[in-house]
Amino acid sequence: MDSILSTVNINLFLPHSILPAESKSIIKLMPFIQEGFFPGHGEASNTDTGAKSKVIRVDKVAGNVNLFSIFSPWGIHLGIESREVLSVDVLEKEITGLFSLLDATFSSEVIKIFRVATVITTGFKYESELECGIYKRVFKSEDISLEWSFRQVRLSEVEGERIFNNISVNKSHASVGFRGDVYNGDAIVISVDNNTHTSDSSLRFSIDSLGFVKKLLAKTIGDVNKLVG
Repeated sequence: MDSILSTVNINLFLPHSILPAESKSIIKLMPFIQEGFFPGHGEASNTDTGAKSKVIRVDKVAGNVNLFSIFSPWGIHLGIESREVLSVDVLEKEITGLFSLLDATFSSEVIKIFRVATVITTGFKYESELECGIYKRVFKSEDISLEWSFRQVRLSEVEGERIFNNISVNKSHASVGFRGDVYNGDAIVISVDNNTHTSDSSLRFSIDSLGFVKKLLAKTIGDVNKLVG
């Protein structure tokens, strides 16, 4: 299987902004900058409300991966992008590093988090064998459509936390770019989003909750692997 892009996102939802999109906030991000991250500004949309807001972010090119951290009014968003699907060991190493930098950045503060999400989106170049395997698993059929999509939302549990388990798969034409290299062609895109249930808004997580994040990410990786086979 040839992947065209793989992204891993960890979203930590906050009750309020902890880093406004102002120039003076860059000083706060010195632990990231000292590790080679480049600061900047951007715009993000809240997936729950649709509201757009200016954000501050840091980005780093590290070998074959792109790393970033975005600080929005509603959360902290960590990301790892790569052309290839990364191994679990590499992902855990990068995520541990990002959390370590968060800890150094906010060492004098108590950051409370009420919701956590881990999201993996991976696109593969179209292969009939890959399509056939996934189609049979999700539709229980061998009568494959020219273009198709699948979406499923279930309730699940990780470490005693109720979670929404969102899975979507699409087969269609895609145009995907990574570091200036653009793929145009048929693709199969898998997205898995595991996030803690909205019914519990207690501030029960923190930057020290790396263990739970890893468990949630492990489930997300497992869900992707079950689809791919």
